[in-house]
Amino acid sequence: MAAIDRSGDDVFVGLELESAAPTDAAVYYEWLLGLSPGSRPGEALARVGVTAVRGQTAPDAPTGWTPAFLVDDAARAVMRAQQLGGLAEQDADGRWIVHDPAGVRCRLVEAVPPEIAGRHANVDYSAFDVEETEAFYRAVFDARRLRMVDDPYDMRFLCRGRRIAAGVFRLHGVAGFAVRPCWIVYFEVADLVMHVARAAESGSRVLIPPTRSPFNLYAVLEDPWGDLFAFSQLLPRPLLGSLPVTDDDDAPGELIDHVDLFPAHHGSIA
Repeated sequence: MAAIDRSGDDVFVGLELESAAPTDAAVYYEWLLGLSPGSRPGEALARVGVTAVRGQTAPDAPTGWTPAFLVDDAARAVMRAQQLGGLAEQDADGRWIVHDPAGVRCRLVEAVPPEIAGRHANVDYSAFDVEETEAFYRAVFDARRLRMVDDPYDMRFLCRGRRIAAGVFRLHGVAGFAVRPCWIVYFEVADLVMHVARAAESGSRVLIPPTRSPFNLYAVLEDPWGDLFAFSQLLPRPLLGSLPVTDDDDAPGELIDHVDLFPAHHGSIA
């Protein structure tokens, strides 16, 4: 397979999963996403941007997905996070983990992990306070904001250059959804209904069934160990590109005016 160009303006660059059953979870997601297994459980997940599946750091430590974001200077990004009420720590390898004021965490990196061969995922932050969360991560990522017009969930996109780092929106109040701020990881698939049925039949719980948004068909689930994940099936390019948004100056426009919707490395799983 040809090398994938991951240069440019990417901000969201990968994922890590902490699970109560890391080996079982790694095997489960490989099977669920239809990935041919490698020599070690979880190795194949690098093809969708997952750099690690590990156990809890302590018996009472939170589990779930942690996104990794690319920043020019991690120390400066950490300083900006701390100025806005966030906390930061370094792991045993010296890598930075930032906890925002709501306690939700992300990882900051200064280089793209070389083991990632491609990415078929994106992330949104489901926030209690969209304005506060947007301001925090705009500062940390040194990003700008696009806001969807008349969106019922107050969706904003955090962008750098012509790439979307993450969405921030208010999903709380949707029936069956956990009432806590969190990152939602979406795996981009070609057949969302099939993947949701496959997950439900194998022990995952459907929290939000297949639902159409202005830019995708999506579903949110809880895996057999209690961690959230989602599937997404993006709408065709013309529909996505024409979505009305406003920029930092509240000037109106269309999404395609501001971002590249389909970077070459961001495909979907069959």
